[in-house]
Amino acid sequence: MHIPGYVFTAARIVSKPGPDSPLRQIHLGIGDVITRLDGIPVTGLGELERHYGRTYVRYIKQGTTRVRNGEIDLDDDGTPDRDATRP
Repeated sequence: MHIPGYVFTAARIVSKPGPDSPLRQIHLGIGDVITRLDGIPVTGLGELERHYGRTYVRYIKQGTTRVRNGEIDLDDDGTPDRDATRP
């Protein structure tokens, strides 16, 4: 992705996240872009599988330019943590 003055890697969501997708925890959907997971630049959505527990996500909602931050809870296989408790 290229925005004048900035060059970065990211992963655009190209299909609707399934009902058990951890991305639904922060209301991400088709067209939204994930730029970082736990502060590490993202190059593909498969990177969710390398994160577990509370995972910090930087993303941009489709049609906006504002970078947002969110948190998702993952088991060690990249799926939502069913035992997680939220404050």
